Amino acid sequence: MYVILGCGAVGARVAELLTKRGREIIAVDNNKERVENLRERGFNAIEGDMTSTDIIGKVIDDAEIVMILAPTHTSNLNALKKIKKEDPQKFVVVRAPNPVSTEELREAGADYVILTSEIMASAVVRETEDYEMSRNCEHLISTIKAAGNGGVGIFMHNQPDPDSIASALALGEICKKNRVAFKIYYSGRIGHQQNRALVNMLDTDFVYIEDSNGALDIVNNLGKIALVDCSLPGINNVLPKDIIPDIVIDHHQVDMDSVRGEFVDIRPSVGSVSTMMTRYLQQAGIVPGSNLSTALLHGIRIDTAGFTRNTTPTDLSAAAYLSPLIDTKLLNSIESPPISVETMDVMARAIANRHIRGSYLATSVGFITDRDSLPQAAEFLLRLEGVATVLAFGIMNDEIMVSARSKDSRVNLGDALQNAFGKENAGGHAPAAGGQIPLGILGDVDNRDDLLKLVERVIEKQFFNVVGAEQPSNGEALRKAVTQQAAPAASFEKVKKPRAADISEAVKEEDA
Repeated sequence: MYVILGCGAVGARVAELLTKRGREIIAVDNNKERVENLRERGFNAIEGDMTSTDIIGKVIDDAEIVMILAPTHTSNLNALKKIKKEDPQKFVVVRAPNPVSTEELREAGADYVILTSEIMASAVVRETEDYEMSRNCEHLISTIKAAGNGGVGIFMHNQPDPDSIASALALGEICKKNRVAFKIYYSGRIGHQQNRALVNMLDTDFVYIEDSNGALDIVNNLGKIALVDCSLPGINNVLPKDIIPDIVIDHHQVDMDSVRGEFVDIRPSVGSVSTMMTRYLQQAGIVPGSNLSTALLHGIRIDTAGFTRNTTPTDLSAAAYLSPLIDTKLLNSIESPPISVETMDVMARAIANRHIRGSYLATSVGFITDRDSLPQAAEFLLRLEGVATVLAFGIMNDEIMVSARSKDSRVNLGDALQNAFGKENAGGHAPAAGGQIPLGILGDVDNRDDLLKLVERVIEKQFFNVVGAEQPSNGEALRKAVTQQAAPAASFEKVKKPRAADISEAVKEEDA
């Protein structure tokens, strides 16, 4: 049985909803007309002072929950104190008129405090978001339909991860629903064992593009261009930099002034693009099949680190919607694939080459062919005792790949990596970020060992310096030979070209 003390507009509505759910209720109010009205509607209502010890003693004995819902703080507080004096274990929900009274009610023993202004504000925001989503979905669909016979080209970021893959598939589903042809494009290697398993098991038909020249030939024949899980052409994707995409859907932090497109939806507050695409599917009236639902849920789980990183109620709501629709066997197969030999080797080098400054760790994994092994190494080393922030990096082709993870709430890795290596080379969220830094003229260094040592010194120096963990070093000769002066970002294009002999000499001196 539920007891409701104070049956104005709020209390009466709660009584109505509880009764519809089959709950037995007793309502108490000191207003004769309200009590008569409740009785006429079939409620068990008592006229009396809800702060009266006699009334309280009469109604609370058999109550599972007592709800004090009068609009006045004094009456609610007095009733709460008397109930807790009568039965300290009774579960009591109390309405608070303002934030100041909330703390006083909690101190008096309230088990749950309802702040009406907060509920109203949340409801307004929720309705506003629903309207915005409806309007955005209409805009997205109209943009897709305008593609005509050229169809939509959906471009994922390089080395696409589960969030990018699932989001692209979801956008393709919206195209299919609206009878618009589409193809999904990517560049780089799908290296992470989970990503390969996802693509193989879903039997997806992605189109590989070698470089931006190849992308240009394709783009010229498309009706519309879409970017998912990235926002700037040419930055971690194969599109030429001067191309303006028609559709941009992303959740990474970015300078909005630099983003162009007919339809742009970027939400850094959301944990994954898969979450955003799930909401678009819902708004468009599309129930995703088991394979797509599985891919989307996997994308959300990966980008939120199992709902422990940058997770919002919107992410949880999307996951709750998808959960009954997934193929659990498929999900288990995707999330438990065999680990490649190269990934194990990278993990071993990351452990062996770690350098720790306080709670910060940086590690070089040397030369790599699989960029996806870096975040795995970073996440693994984040489990090391005393370490709260990890940067893992390696050289791949003519770029330095970096991946960072943090569980320190004071650290914003997206900002830190941009400050260390340049906005055009890095980005991400507070707990997780990454980047690709061009080697530039350093790529001309013939000796791989010298190049690796040089890169390790510069990357670690920039990172530790930005996060405030740099320690004094006697490597003055190295800095003179390589950078001439400390640059605000590690843009190796701007470094004066060093002679190989100078680098080798400087590295040896620093090692000494």
